[in-house]
Amino acid sequence: MDIRTLTMEDMGQAKALWDAAFGDSPAYRDWYFANRIQEGYSLGAFEGEQMASMLHMLPFELDWYGRPLAAACIAGVATWPCQRKKGLANALLKACFEQLKARGIPLAFLYPFRQSFYRPSGFATVSDMDKITFSAGSLSAIDAQGYKLLEHAQTPNLSGIREVYHEMTANYTGYALRDERAWRLRAQEWAADGGSLLWLEKNGACRGYALWARDGEKGVVEEWGARDLADFAALCRLLLERCGGTGSLEMLAPPETPVFECLPERKDVRVERIPYAMMRILDVPKVVMPAIAKETQDEVLLELDDGIIAENAGKWIISCKVSVAQRQYDARNCALKMTVGQLIQALTHYGRAAEQARWGVFPGEKLNFSADKPILLWDKY
Repeated sequence: MDIRTLTMEDMGQAKALWDAAFGDSPAYRDWYFANRIQEGYSLGAFEGEQMASMLHMLPFELDWYGRPLAAACIAGVATWPCQRKKGLANALLKACFEQLKARGIPLAFLYPFRQSFYRPSGFATVSDMDKITFSAGSLSAIDAQGYKLLEHAQTPNLSGIREVYHEMTANYTGYALRDERAWRLRAQEWAADGGSLLWLEKNGACRGYALWARDGEKGVVEEWGARDLADFAALCRLLLERCGGTGSLEMLAPPETPVFECLPERKDVRVERIPYAMMRILDVPKVVMPAIAKETQDEVLLELDDGIIAENAGKWIISCKVSVAQRQYDARNCALKMTVGQLIQALTHYGRAAEQARWGVFPGEKLNFSADKPILLWDKY
């Protein structure tokens, strides 16, 4: 089996495999290949001239402890049914790690169909989402007077939406840094899949936004933002009205979103917490150093286990005083041992209670990370 970078001549086969694996509409698939997939950032496993498996890398920048960091979303991982259980996806992942690291991209993430599939490749869960379902009755008493819900395609307001996004992400790290072009692509992608970018207006100002689509009598919200609790409540009420007022509204929300605080009646609301994004460290120093609190300690000795990227594995000196993370080869015992997956969970403050029970002390406390902000990664960037 030959693994190589896809060329434009390979994209016909890639689209056929995409259709078989994901079932998207032809319009969405064509938009995605034209606007998201970049030449030189896709890999395929071939048996002769026939594509057996594929993987796409989507580079962008995210906020990482207050600094921009290059990252890549791994998407469109698919294998023809007759070629499965041969390790092709794992081989493609290893090849993509090498390519991304060579291009100076130290962090990869994805939204998996099954989390257990990616753990052997060093990915670890770094965020959860709450899937919240409202009925018409749960929002009927909310007062949305003075608010309007407008379609961006008809009444553009990217500047207002960007301001709301900036406020929404202020308490998080790991979120995509979106300029105006990124927001335009985000809106176009959602529209290509049959949805709309809506924004909430009151007194001439943007107070919130939602990427919304209708599925029968149910409204589906993939991403949203609101300036305060009243805006969030009004946004939910007006979105439900777009479903005819008698259906339901399903939305993804970061954990601990104060859903119930905005509901006069706490009925017919379901909240299901689901494991969401996964991350993989490709270059330890570039990922670790922005997160270290320089003023609190001099150094930490860390022994890291990474069975795939040899340059990550081994003993490290994390020097906070001079902002250096470097390999160390002497005989000193390491104060902290963990896998590369546990390290990214410590960096993103994921699973604190579980880690305290397992380690006795949360690894992040030993590493003195400079900000205790949870990670926020919406489904698309």
